[in-house]
Amino acid sequence: MAEEEEETPDALALSISGVTLYYAAISSPTVSLLKAQMLKLSICPTCTASLYSSFFSLVSPLYKPLDPNHYMERSQLLRQINSMRQSLFDQGLLDEQFVQLEELQDDANPNFVEEVVTLCYCDSSRLILNLEQALKKSPLDLNQLDSYMQQFKGSISSIGARKVKDQCTLFREYCTAGSGEGTFQRLKKEHTALRKKFEAYFQLKRQAGPSQVASLSQVKNDGQTKASTSNFSC
Repeated sequence: MAEEEEETPDALALSISGVTLYYAAISSPTVSLLKAQMLKLSICPTCTASLYSSFFSLVSPLYKPLDPNHYMERSQLLRQINSMRQSLFDQGLLDEQFVQLEELQDDANPNFVEEVVTLCYCDSSRLILNLEQALKKSPLDLNQLDSYMQQFKGSISSIGARKVKDQCTLFREYCTAGSGEGTFQRLKKEHTALRKKFEAYFQLKRQAGPSQVASLSQVKNDGQTKASTSNFSC
């Protein structure tokens, strides 16, 4: 009679009271010890029932199925994220440039969009401070104002901030006419409003995944940053 091939504990098939139990190597030391004990079944059949019960009492928690509510909550969260994103376009706050920014994001850079938006707001907030200082001068240095606004518009355009960009164009026109202060206040208002919407949007996106990146809440209107655990700083 041919010698039976000895089976390894890592891929063991045991027939226990007519029930075939298959299991693979499990990292838990307690379960590994139990597997070693089960190898003795051939010489100790009377312990079958107790070992069978003990094995599954240990293994079952390791393979506990996920709560169906988890999937429902995540599905609702994703719908909320998509709805919020779409509203940014419907309200005319963003344009196609933001879509192009999203297309550059991949698994290697899962937080790319938020990082770019955060850096943009850090830079544009600094430029707003420069514009405020320049507007206090008398007479106005239109060349300096134009230089700051060109930088600001370029920065904000890179993330597709359509409505803020439109205010930039109006500001330059009104500055030439000598009445840019009112337009500048509207520009600041749109800039801040979009920042708050971005904050809410990216906060939801972080809830949908484990990523932790620079937060827009770090950036104040004056271009400074709040204390944060993030490594990002202006």
